[in-house]
Parts: sequence; structure tokens; C-alpha cells
Amino acid sequence: MPIYKLQPVKDSLNNDSWAATSLKEECWIDAETEELARVLIEGDTKQMVDVKPGEPMNIYSPWRDPSLTNCAIDNDATFVEEARVIFLAGGKRYRD
Repeated sequence: MPIYKLQPVKDSLNNDSWAATSLKEECWIDAETEELARVLIEGDTKQMVDVKPGEPMNIYSPWRDPSLTNCAIDNDATFVEEARVIFLAGGKRYRD
């Protein structure tokens, strides 16, 4: 199964959407498609966002947004050895 590397687009971390995720660094996950990789990362890293009365609720996970995150197959990511587990740089598991 392909392993996808996802990472923030350079200079995108100041976008309000980053408040909707607990992960703000490059990561890897196995998935059949890019869309599934994005959905899996989004699902595992969602966090609540404070909303103020009268303000629009238009903050979404940046992991689904190609303008905020890159996503591509990484054939060199041999450290991803568990299905559906997010890995960080150096082979560390996310949430360990």
C-alpha cells in the first residue's frame, strides 16, 4: 500500500485553519489514495476550535486543504510499518 507524506505548505501555519488540528508538522500514513490519507490525518488530529458569537464558523482541518498542505507518495518512508498509524519524522509514532 502506498505511504503518503503530508506536510504544511511553507508559510501556511498562520492560517486560522491550523487551530483545528493538534498536528502541525510533516507526517506519514499508509492509504490507498491521497484523499484517504488526508481524511485519516484529519480524523486523528481534529481538535475543537473556539468560536465567538457572531463570527463565521469557517475553520476546517488544513490536512484536507491542498492549498495548506502538500500530500504525495513517499517511496523512501520505510519506517511506516503499521497500518493506519500516523508517523512523524524519525519514525516516531504520533501520540506515543
